[in-house]
Amino acid sequence: MAIQLYDREKAKPISLPGDGRHGACLVIHGFAGVPGQMKPLCDALAARGFAVEAPLLPGHGATMQDMGRASTRQWVRCVRALAGDLRARYGRVYVTGISAGGILSLLLAQEGRVDAIAPIGAPVFLYTPLHQLSRFVRSFFVRARRKQPDPAPSAADGEEAAPVRGMKWLFQELFVMRSGMKKALRAVNCYGMTLRCALGLHRVACPAVIIQSVRDEMARPSSAGIICRRIRSAEKSVVWLQGSSHIRMLFGPERNTVFSAVGDLFERADDAYQRAREG
Repeated sequence: MAIQLYDREKAKPISLPGDGRHGACLVIHGFAGVPGQMKPLCDALAARGFAVEAPLLPGHGATMQDMGRASTRQWVRCVRALAGDLRARYGRVYVTGISAGGILSLLLAQEGRVDAIAPIGAPVFLYTPLHQLSRFVRSFFVRARRKQPDPAPSAADGEEAAPVRGMKWLFQELFVMRSGMKKALRAVNCYGMTLRCALGLHRVACPAVIIQSVRDEMARPSSAGIICRRIRSAEKSVVWLQGSSHIRMLFGPERNTVFSAVGDLFERADDAYQRAREG
């Protein structure tokens, strides 16, 4: 049976008009994500006057089977084509993305296709799929220990005592484990793209802000420092978050720090473009 990963509304691409004076922002979701997860960031950029496009990467937003059939090459072709289209329409393109979306933003910058980038939690150095798999297995036993036994009915009437945990709960937990294992194994598909990104960091020359949480459980926090050291951008910095997990960087209490860092960089790059054009 095909399992729908997200509801159809969240999986729809996002397209927001700009004010006509600013460039365009390409906002890229992460591995196994959807554009709807990027909506708060899209809204924040649109409020500054940028046109915003957030595509649905190939294989995402539908079923696990679709995810398995998609390749990272398809993702790269998708964002490359959209960046070219936005440049043709707006003259300049600024790219941000979370996780694998951050890796894609770096790859576009290596090709010289964008004017500024803001990768968020970009996993140049990942925790391994085996590590991810062990987390899912460990979480199963943690939940099992926390689950309180179902109260057993009285056996006074000859009734058989209820099991400590119902079969329904067990099947639910096994399904969660199965889904987590598949997701961890599919992450292997990203390693080639991540390695290619790491080897080409020296080709990035556009302005960049790298956003990383010290509590990121997916991307090693050291990734941010390595990216910043290896890129050749004249304007580059790292914004460190202190209390956010990987995906909650866009939803947690530090989200406004992320939105400000991304928006401020893109506004500075856009102002520089306008001054150069007028001069």
